[in-house]
Amino acid sequence: MKSVPRALIVIVLALLPMALFGQANHMRVRTFIGIEPIGRFTADHLSVPNPPGATGRVTWNASYHISPGLEVFWIITPQVEVGAGFRYELQRRVFHDSVDDAMFQFIPLYAAVRYRFLDTEKADLFLEGKAGYAFFQPSKAFLSIWDSEGGALQSTSGGLYASAIIGTVFPFLERPKWALEASLDVGYAYHMARGKNSVREYPMNYHAMTADFSLDFRF
Repeated sequence: MKSVPRALIVIVLALLPMALFGQANHMRVRTFIGIEPIGRFTADHLSVPNPPGATGRVTWNASYHISPGLEVFWIITPQVEVGAGFRYELQRRVFHDSVDDAMFQFIPLYAAVRYRFLDTEKADLFLEGKAGYAFFQPSKAFLSIWDSEGGALQSTSGGLYASAIIGTVFPFLERPKWALEASLDVGYAYHMARGKNSVREYPMNYHAMTADFSLDFRF
């Protein structure tokens, strides 16, 4: 990760005025631990069996792993919150037929919007959308999957990250100036990446189901 993409700079600059001058009633700091129990990794322009000599999309299953992260929200209204965060997805394996220990990792940085659509005394329900950039870090074994395509990948890069989740928040501890809440959510996450060898460039995507547990500190 040698440079921060321009899109991230735009996100930070857009959120900074909200943090400094916004009329948010509170701020929420969300620390979470997640897992992706179902994941699929796809790559385009690889050789396919039929017809001979053709290329197409190949899909591999991916193993699950944990993903810690942090999000900061500014509570604009009782229903709407805006913020930013990151998710550190630990390396997980691609189940490839001929290459063992092919591992990859994404590290998304994103802006987020949360909408609370149901508020009760015992729990709240919310929807959350996220969009940003996902850094991509493959292992050497992963790069070697392309040996049969004219040579191992020589360079890779990340791309778009997008996610949508639905969750619930449970009040845990309430004090005059702060509160502690717990939340559970499930959702879908989409990651883009690209790889290149001496033959061509290969678009890649990782689709995953997410499930997170978090502790939210509200000020």
